[in-house]
Amino acid sequence: MTGATSYQIWRRNPGGSFTQRGTSVTTSFNDTASANTAYLYRVRAVNAGGTSGDSASDLATTVMFTDDPLAAGVLVQAVHLGQLRTAVSAVRAQAGLSTVTYTDAAAAGVTVKAIHITELRTYLDQAMSALGLTTGGWTDASLGGVVIKVTHFQQIRNRVK
Repeated sequence: MTGATSYQIWRRNPGGSFTQRGTSVTTSFNDTASANTAYLYRVRAVNAGGTSGDSASDLATTVMFTDDPLAAGVLVQAVHLGQLRTAVSAVRAQAGLSTVTYTDAAAAGVTVKAIHITELRTYLDQAMSALGLTTGGWTDASLGGVVIKVTHFQQIRNRVK
């Protein structure tokens, strides 16, 4: 909307509907949120002529990631795997999908394997699709015979932030 004088910020909590969280006269907004939760946000622009329609929904989670962003040379550890599983579970809850079971625990000493990335991608894409958000487009779409890289983890992180 041309000439916006303020913006209405709307948020959807897991299992809820969109409610207005506040108004901002700038393009930034601070919100309070629960830990390890996924939210959807929308914005409406306001000017003297009225209020715009809703923006596209944007996903945000409140999972805090260790070593963020992951950089080349960082050893991917169980803590990274566990945090991604928490974030994916939060997005699934936002989408109203059931919890999932993973191949093995994200315990200290676990060797991160292609199956871990594949599960995370699959479960996240299911949730993103249910929410009407972008899915797929992963680096090394098929992980058969591929060495797991920090890029694979960072891509999933970037989708759930």
